[in-house]
Formats: sequence, C-alpha cells, structure tokens
Amino acid sequence: MAERKIGAPEIRQRTKPRNQLQDFFTRLLRTKPLGTVCGVVVLVFFIIAVFAGLLAPYGFNEQFRTEFLDPPSLGHWFGTDNIGRDIFSRILYGARITMLVGVVGSV
Repeated sequence: MAERKIGAPEIRQRTKPRNQLQDFFTRLLRTKPLGTVCGVVVLVFFIIAVFAGLLAPYGFNEQFRTEFLDPPSLGHWFGTDNIGRDIFSRILYGARITMLVGVVGSV
C-alpha cells in the first residue's frame, strides 16, 4: 500500500486558459516593438479622425473675425490662421480626409 504523507496538503497548480489574442499581442510587441508602436500611433490617428466632430472645439470653417494670426492660447490650442479659423479644429477635421485617402489608396 502506498503511504500517505501526513502534514501539508497536496497543492496543485492551476493553469489559466491561454488567451490567444493576448499571446498574439505579447509576441508582436516582443518581436516587432517599432511596428507595434507605429500601429498604435496609426490607430490613435484613426480614432481621432472618426471622432473629429466630437473632439474639435470649433467647426472647421468657423471664423473669429477679431482673432487673426493669434498665437496658441487656452481658447485656440494651436492658434488661428490668417482669416481667424482655429488651426487645431482644422487639423482634426483634416485627419478624416487624410485617413480616407490613405485607406482608399491602399485598397
């Protein structure tokens, strides 16, 4: 008969089920870190382009007649152009066109 040890109970290691998506991104980050960082940057630009209408503080063609060529401030993060339009808002809306051209060109 097999002797049973008295004392500490038998401890079994639990193995977590492996998440294939997590394994993929971990392997991608280890083997191609620069490509992963660039992919994240493109993803952020894509999200900004999709939600430009919510993120932009002003309309892309909205003019401020008294604020020509103003420097960056709290009201206009990147300043205004020569006819008083907010540059930050125009960049966010311009991201939409840029991403659309990039996607259509790739397809």
